[in-house]
Amino acid sequence: MPPQTRPLQTYMDVLADRFPEFPATRPYPIAVDLPDAAHLILHDPIYLGPIGDLWLTTPNADPLQTVLARAARETEHIVPVPVYYARWTISRTGRPSVAVVCQGEGTFQLVSATQRWPLPTHIYHWNRAMSWDDGPATRIVVPADGGVSVLTVDQQTIRDDFHSFPPWPTTRPYNRPTPCVLFDLRGILAWLPAELSDGFASSPARYVDGHWLELNQADFGSHILQIIPTLDGGALAINRGDGDAVDFCLAALDAAVIDTADVNKQIDMMDDPDSQTRESAYDRLTQYGPAIFPILQKQLESHPSPEVESRLHALLAGKITPKLGGMQIHDSRLLVTTRLRDGGVIFSAPAGVSYLSPAGQQTDVDQAWLVVRPGRAVHLAPQFLIDALHRGADIHLLGDDEWVASDATGAFRLRPPALVDSLTRKAEKIFTHPIGIDARGRWLLRPPADDRTTLLLDPTVPDPKPRLVAWTLDMDGNVGWIADNWPAVDRNGLWLLKQTGWISIAADRPEKLLSELPPDDAQSQPPDKPLLTDPDGTQYFGGITDLSITLPTGKKLTWPLPIQAQGSPDAKPWLVHTKEDRFFLLNSDGRLLRFKPQPHSTDPFKLEAAFTTAIPQQQRITRMWLDPLGRIIIAYDQKHLVVLFPTGQVPPEISDQILPRDLHSSDDE
Repeated sequence: MPPQTRPLQTYMDVLADRFPEFPATRPYPIAVDLPDAAHLILHDPIYLGPIGDLWLTTPNADPLQTVLARAARETEHIVPVPVYYARWTISRTGRPSVAVVCQGEGTFQLVSATQRWPLPTHIYHWNRAMSWDDGPATRIVVPADGGVSVLTVDQQTIRDDFHSFPPWPTTRPYNRPTPCVLFDLRGILAWLPAELSDGFASSPARYVDGHWLELNQADFGSHILQIIPTLDGGALAINRGDGDAVDFCLAALDAAVIDTADVNKQIDMMDDPDSQTRESAYDRLTQYGPAIFPILQKQLESHPSPEVESRLHALLAGKITPKLGGMQIHDSRLLVTTRLRDGGVIFSAPAGVSYLSPAGQQTDVDQAWLVVRPGRAVHLAPQFLIDALHRGADIHLLGDDEWVASDATGAFRLRPPALVDSLTRKAEKIFTHPIGIDARGRWLLRPPADDRTTLLLDPTVPDPKPRLVAWTLDMDGNVGWIADNWPAVDRNGLWLLKQTGWISIAADRPEKLLSELPPDDAQSQPPDKPLLTDPDGTQYFGGITDLSITLPTGKKLTWPLPIQAQGSPDAKPWLVHTKEDRFFLLNSDGRLLRFKPQPHSTDPFKLEAAFTTAIPQQQRITRMWLDPLGRIIIAYDQKHLVVLFPTGQVPPEISDQILPRDLHSSDDE
């Protein structure tokens, strides 16, 4: 009988199983920056839950209900079957619990630690599902082919309130849209987005008070691109018209209820000395519908300040033509550019928009992009989004405010004001579909048509792939080192590269710049002179075709270098031994080799990687050495230094001293 294997129960168990030589057994106590994160490709189904919970599938996991029983104490859950959705609830005593959607016995089920409920047989889009605590009822809202389900879960059964949209024409199945769903003040709004409908008409629907209502086409339209709920209990429906023109329909969902005190407070805040406070108040007021107009008119009659008066006039102009976020859409032209996973949308306005600037000036934007998101004021897209849209990139929103652009070259994180950070390496450019960010700060990306392969960017563990980061320094003075091996430069005095950057050394200090090796060290390596002597006395020789080792006991070993690691016959090899117990050998032009010791193997070393980025040619090198901080330093051509970080990570205390153009990574190889 084969021995029983222990079930995989933790995230680190899975990494150790999938990557047998994974270099860690526990996460970092403090996460590193995202550029230094491990890049892990897993070929198992992974689901990212609504609270950042990570569900990894492996057949070697504990039984599903066993995992669910302890799930509240974990952020990563190792399960034996794929999870499609997780619904978290809090009991009356404050205890969290979870039920998950998975496939079993040919159909989908909702499974808790103690119970299983069969689910209806609709073709659901679980990646768009939402949990809804609707008063005493706990519901799951999930779009499906042809409609939307509101699933109400109780102790014994699941009730399915399904709203069907009109059947999609069989002549064009490729354009069948997934229903859009978002919350209003009391219920759920659902519609078929019209950007691909080509004239197909359908009414929107609303789920409120436990049942679906079909909304009147005369009030809301029948070719809806987007619905924007308003804070006075209504909604603004944007309908597709002819070409890229749109029609605006303002309609009531419920009887208008206005918090007059809050509205007046926002109006007062538009006179605040702080510009951000004024803008926030104005944005809040733009989220109301027509029910706010009498309050605005009354305030206008009280002779407010000129700035408040101009803003009130701008808001009241919406009585004539509806606005988006206080912006007038020129020629009523809008096109859907991107649908966001939170139910929002990015519109392009080809003819531009007009709006009131913070200085009270009417401002025109010739071509504009508008970001529409649930529960927020409509606003102009920031410049970093506009730049990505101009490049033709796909735009993705993760969480509240993490923006990602993707194209054929990979995925990129977008940050204000105009920063673009590559998320994927050259070999990972197929991972262009970001899934999200989990509770531990791990980013998940997938290829567009592959839901079983996931790239995890994990800042809590080391990268299993050997990595080297190089900082290249072109100096305006002679470079070298001092007696205790600190990198140095003579630039109107002596400067040393310490932990936080360059520091100046007083002229009366004894440190002197060394920039040349003794004549016997500067020539080709004599066979009887070691490349390296470790602190314990172990010596290393050769470095071209083999590596010979003399132990402190006098015992000698010779390891023939693998053919791909052998150096140039006329090269002077350089060897360093880092505190991470890795050896770096430079024995040919532009190539640095990394070896791992194997004390219990017939081969004393294993070749782990060959790095070429920022490695200079052999004949140009003056010296390669390890400095007191464990950095590998290469001095060459008298005025050039390469600082290599052998862990593959730049220490945070010096990262702000490095210009982006001077930083190079083996990820680019």
